[in-house]
Amino acid sequence: MYFKTDGEKRSKIGLPREHSKPVIGYYDYENHRLTIIKYSLDKKGKYLSSDEEYLEDPYHGDVVNSYNNASDANGSTFFELETTAPAKALKTNESVSHLHQTFHFEGEELFLNEISKTILGCELIGLNNVLNSSK
Repeated sequence: MYFKTDGEKRSKIGLPREHSKPVIGYYDYENHRLTIIKYSLDKKGKYLSSDEEYLEDPYHGDVVNSYNNASDANGSTFFELETTAPAKALKTNESVSHLHQTFHFEGEELFLNEISKTILGCELIGLNNVLNSSK
């Protein structure tokens, strides 16, 4: 799945556990920077929904989210990639851990493309044209 973070529209997209992999990424074409996020994914875990309304199953939430914020009053835009730990009612002396690692790579597109193919399973070359053709 691809999510364009151009700051033109405020939007958020997330993936539930059954459609998630323990790695996500972002590519900045202008600065030739590839960001890879590896995180602990519990394929049997229950993830809380961030929906503010009453839900029949509040433990069927998103594991990863990408949030794109449109320009605010100061003209600044941003986006974020976030991962979530599974929800668990802890007993005394129990704990839950969640690992979220962020790696930044900079370099030539061919080099970054090899990293993306190996870790994310997708090509970077030509992707910008595909994303821009949807405007």
